[in-house]
Amino acid sequence: MQFGDDRNIASLINDLSNLKANPDEKIKYFNSRFNKLLNKIPATTKPVVDVQIEWYISSLPSNIEIFVDRANKAIVV
Repeated sequence: MQFGDDRNIASLINDLSNLKANPDEKIKYFNSRFNKLLNKIPATTKPVVDVQIEWYISSLPSNIEIFVDRANKAIVV
């Protein structure tokens, strides 16, 4: 408890939905931040996977977001 995250579930969900990657941040570090925050939300209250994916895509910098095919939820190379 002493070193845990004391934010409530609504706050964690809000933080996740508003999370943004920094323009110079490597994607692997952003992925780690995104997943760490997502994993703090109990499974019973996590948003559905489609919402999680949309939040993730929306949080990417525009120069990376253009490579995402939202319809198929895939990266376009």
